[in-house]
Amino acid sequence: MVTLMAEARKRRGWTQTRLQHELRAAAGRLGMTLAAPSSLRVTISGWENGRHTPDAPHSALLQEAFGLPAEALGLAEPVDDLDADEVALRSLVRRPSTKLSEVSAYFVGQLAEHARMDNLTGPAFVVDTVVGQLAQVRALPGAEAQRIAARYAEFTGWLLHDSGEITKALRYTDQAVDLAEAAGDDRLSIYNLMRKSNVLSSLGEHQRADVIAGKAVTMATAQAPDLLPVCLRQQALCAARLGDERAARAAFDCALELADPLMSAEAELSSYCTTSYLQMEAALCWLTLRRPAEAVDACTQALARWPDQLLRDEGLCRARLAVAHVQLRQIDEASTAARATLERVRSAPSARTLHMLQLVAAKLAPFNQDRAVRELTRDIAEVA
Repeated sequence: MVTLMAEARKRRGWTQTRLQHELRAAAGRLGMTLAAPSSLRVTISGWENGRHTPDAPHSALLQEAFGLPAEALGLAEPVDDLDADEVALRSLVRRPSTKLSEVSAYFVGQLAEHARMDNLTGPAFVVDTVVGQLAQVRALPGAEAQRIAARYAEFTGWLLHDSGEITKALRYTDQAVDLAEAAGDDRLSIYNLMRKSNVLSSLGEHQRADVIAGKAVTMATAQAPDLLPVCLRQQALCAARLGDERAARAAFDCALELADPLMSAEAELSSYCTTSYLQMEAALCWLTLRRPAEAVDACTQALARWPDQLLRDEGLCRARLAVAHVQLRQIDEASTAARATLERVRSAPSARTLHMLQLVAAKLAPFNQDRAVRELTRDIAEVA
């Protein structure tokens, strides 16, 4: 018998030895002590073939290691071991299904508000609230609750990614992939694979990221064409990091042909993926491929009709523009773009934008004899 726990391990590509390593890392985080390696190997085998059931402490440890709820691992979770919030939620959702529908609608509405605030203020303002609500959503039963939990987990991964906590971001994104699959939501699975590729790129795992991006593109082509532009954009970024300019251009050209020039409320998962957004992302490709003049053109086109709602990403676009100008030794233009970026990043900080500003400051160092440049690099240092 193949248990859900064994399936979860295999989906991650983990061996049982890797699971032992992950359990020991999780035990360290939780302050627990594990058995010797030989005993733990036998115990894991017993759990996976269904001969034994993990007790409450080991159930908590497995959930920590996988980043998944007990239900997704096929674990029984005694009510006595739940915290008060989860007990209250489970009591609530035993009421008629209309109440569960209302609870689900509440969390969906909350997620939309968190996304709106992230666009206006950056991740720091909402990340703690989202993490807390993810735990609450995971206490709800049913496929729809798993779907909502997958969206919360993906968004948590995004917020951590944009905060510069990449390893944590991957953990939540893996959780999102598994939850979407458990919910049977193909569209969400495709989107979460794209996000996983993006996180892996930030970790420097470019080959693995490229493979997963290709899988997302293939699945989107067959099952969710509206997600194809955002998946192609990720495939293009992977190609650029691997030095394949031809593939990067082809993917972006296709994405731009398919993209909606304006934000669409009907595009639940990728409403942000407008023509302007894709042009901003193309600029990152051209910077990666050492083509700063093309990056300037892409950012300039993007900013010409940038959506007012995406304040944080506008700052990122201006930061990329500043980097491109400074690589072209266009110091005045770089300084102007960096000044505009500072205005945005003070109200809507992003680790990606701050990283770009740090690059600008480093490139401007040889020009510090200019008073305006010295003041700019000082101001960058204060926020980045």
